[in-house]
Amino acid sequence: MGTAVSTVDGLDVTVTETWTTASSFRILVTIQNSGTETTDVQNYGYGLLFFDDEETDITGRQPTRGSREETEIGPGSAVEMTVHAPVNGDPADVARYEFTLSCEGAFISGVYCEA
Repeated sequence: MGTAVSTVDGLDVTVTETWTTASSFRILVTIQNSGTETTDVQNYGYGLLFFDDEETDITGRQPTRGSREETEIGPGSAVEMTVHAPVNGDPADVARYEFTLSCEGAFISGVYCEA
């Protein structure tokens, strides 16, 4: 149903659950620190795109994210983040999603993004 990709060397991602609300599509993503630095996963870019059965992009605005856990993780540690975004139309129409964790976007300050 979807893909999860990290373009950040040092962070790996896995989607473990998906669900919908009246107006949004949500994923639960595990972010694993496979690098050598402690980092706060809030300091990276999050992208979430939605497509229907005809491969039409039905993505709403930019995704938001949150966690009930500490978001600063050391090497070998992981954290679960909920990422969600509104859908243009009915969230039940999402046939495929694409999640990306990256160093792209405004106010990115993750240690694995520094040159």
